[in-house]
Amino acid sequence: MEAASTNTAPTPSTRTTHARPVRWLAAIVAAGALSGPAHAEFASSENIFDWLTEASRKGGSFKDSTLSLGYVVGVHDLLPDGEVCLPPKATAKQMQLDILQWMKDHRPQWDPVGARTVRRALMETYACPGEPAQ
Repeated sequence: MEAASTNTAPTPSTRTTHARPVRWLAAIVAAGALSGPAHAEFASSENIFDWLTEASRKGGSFKDSTLSLGYVVGVHDLLPDGEVCLPPKATAKQMQLDILQWMKDHRPQWDPVGARTVRRALMETYACPGEPAQ
């Protein structure tokens, strides 16, 4: 007679249980982001500035907070390594506030395309240190 198996590997039903809340949250955020009239590829610098401004207010709208957060983090994530160097303990919220401040200080340097403005703001705000002198 064979010994009973003691395999304690999670079953498919227990493995997916932990992923469900994340999937639902992602679906809700995506649905909210896509329900507005502006999509990321069409967002102007003015749109992004408005989203960031509203998101920075105490009790700011959830929609503007998620749109601006997704946009800024999305642009950051598409940049090649070494183009932007975030501080070790940087948070997404701090990144939003820093980009908003850059936009307030550099309005003449805005590009009509929001992604280009956010890229420039990230590069200037979080510039990587230069090569050490040889």
